Amino acid sequence: MSLYLNRHFTIMHRLSIVIILIIIILTGCTKEFDSTLLKLNEQLNTDLELALDRIDSIDYTRLSPHDRHYFDFLTIKANDKTYHLHTSDSLILDVINYMSKKGSKAQYAEVLYYGGRVYKDLGDHPNAIHYFQRALDEIPDNTDLNLKANILSQTGRLFNELRLNDEATYYLEQVIEIDKQLKDTVNLVYDLQLLGHINLNISNLSTAEKLFKEALDCSSELPVGYSSKSRMYIAETKRRLGNIDSALFYIKNIISDIPQGSQNTALAMTAKVYHDAGRYDSAYFYAKKLVNSNNRINKKTGYEIILSPQIIAYNTPDEINQYIDEYRHTIEHIFDDNKNRLAIGQITQHNYESQQRLRIKAERSETLFKYISLGASFIIVALISFVLFLLHQRKKSKHLLFNVNKELRHNISTINKLKQQLNNNSETGTQMESESIDDLRKRILLLYETNQNNIPSLPDNLINSDIYHLILTHLRQENPINNNDLLWVNLKELINSTFPSFKPTLVKLSAGKLTEEEFRTTILIKIGIQTSDIAKLLAKSKGSIISRRHSLSFKMFGKKIGTQATDTIIKLL
Repeated sequence: MSLYLNRHFTIMHRLSIVIILIIIILTGCTKEFDSTLLKLNEQLNTDLELALDRIDSIDYTRLSPHDRHYFDFLTIKANDKTYHLHTSDSLILDVINYMSKKGSKAQYAEVLYYGGRVYKDLGDHPNAIHYFQRALDEIPDNTDLNLKANILSQTGRLFNELRLNDEATYYLEQVIEIDKQLKDTVNLVYDLQLLGHINLNISNLSTAEKLFKEALDCSSELPVGYSSKSRMYIAETKRRLGNIDSALFYIKNIISDIPQGSQNTALAMTAKVYHDAGRYDSAYFYAKKLVNSNNRINKKTGYEIILSPQIIAYNTPDEINQYIDEYRHTIEHIFDDNKNRLAIGQITQHNYESQQRLRIKAERSETLFKYISLGASFIIVALISFVLFLLHQRKKSKHLLFNVNKELRHNISTINKLKQQLNNNSETGTQMESESIDDLRKRILLLYETNQNNIPSLPDNLINSDIYHLILTHLRQENPINNNDLLWVNLKELINSTFPSFKPTLVKLSAGKLTEEEFRTTILIKIGIQTSDIAKLLAKSKGSIISRRHSLSFKMFGKKIGTQATDTIIKLL
């Protein structure tokens, strides 16, 4: 009896191991990302310049596939932090798909937030809202409130752009409470002003005035531009309430302190206050400035004031006819703009609905495949259990156990193949390069592997040249080099004479796809100019140069090999 129990326990023990092994194979193991990358994510929020330098120093080729996805996310986040416009959703979608399976709940929520930021830049508002709201659904309760505040604020501002006032108010009221918890005065002022502006648009004037005054009170320790903008909105609210004297008090002497992006709005509100106060000379003065602005809505306000019965006499008949004609054109352009925005909105909504249908269909297929895989796994487990039971009953354990183990290995291999097929469903790629380019790339990468720590110094003729010293002078004086400067022509001639094979090799590697700006970047890398200095010479942000170096990597090798590896290869050519 004891022997029977021991054998039965052994069988159950082995069966448990098999079940655990299959579950691990099906679900996969989630491991933490590299600690350096996790720290970089925190530094992107606290010390952007330091984080950009460290991201630039990471060798992408030495990262594991697991960490490369997190590095791709950091690249997207760095571009967003440096106001680099997102132009494609392919990378963020790949990261979102990976993080949904391998990331923590907080990491997944942050990635979804940047998915919304990407689609907002692309002008795809439905998808942007979709990802922002998914991020809110996924964000854990114990997550840093700053991320939740960002998601709520972006969602509210997006609904405001869509003129969905109730929805925008719902999110902005939540983010204002978080701003107060975080004692984030700057964002609190911005969010109060936006919520006040929404109430102003729907003529909820008492609430608007209350919000603008709260924003003004919070601006006491901030630069004067914050309080001036609140005063501007309070003046407009007072004007609409009919309190002209109060409006004059708040609007007085604020134009010069208003931030540049709000100057036209300030001019429009100031002109309307002076017009309603009967100070027509001042109203005419500001209206003249408005009609010369680039903002059509504000131009319309300027024309309406100039052509008002009280002010129209300030102009000659010829001027009046000109203003009427320009006013008509402005109205037509505004009408066309509205039609275009409506058409874009309809196209975007159609694309969003199409993508949603495809996503739901893909999710159903993936879920069905998982159920089939799980069902097959349980059938396999049942078969293995039955075979093990027969082994015990027939006392042929050694011989039959060998066959069972062999069958088990075969089944596990089958499951691995199924899992690999599942993981590869969304990954597609084509090899478009010719064989000669492929061979060249292999040779260059081999050159990099064997010589990456042995970069030759620049030749004396280049270091001692007037051109090289002129570039250093530009750097010392922080003076960018104009695109039409003859220095570029002379520098290219010097590079071609010193390194005859440099340009032909680059052209062949990239199949002639390098732009003039990208080629100039390679030249500066070749002569040892650092990333931050390249940004100064080209009058670009550091984030733009980092992005351009990633683009060079793709064009030269058809894949991302990391900025450090790309720089080293350029120096070795």
